Amino acid sequence: TVANYTALAVLLDIDRSRVNGGSVMSTDNTLLMEVGSKPLIGDVITVSTVDYQVISVAEINPAGVPVVYDLQVRS
Repeated sequence: TVANYTALAVLLDIDRSRVNGGSVMSTDNTLLMEVGSKPLIGDVITVSTVDYQVISVAEINPAGVPVVYDLQVRS
């Protein structure tokens, strides 16, 4: 099933200290996305016509309140 969503987000280079040559590659990116429909591993997110596959999802939730999703994505 395909579902389209629009969300505010910022695409960043991956923190090079996380690169391990296996699960985190030097070509990966970090996508910080507003809380809403939570992406799942394997989902495809399009940013400026480029498709990125979600590799990992972390929810930033200080005091138990979700404020942003921190995604590792790969094009």
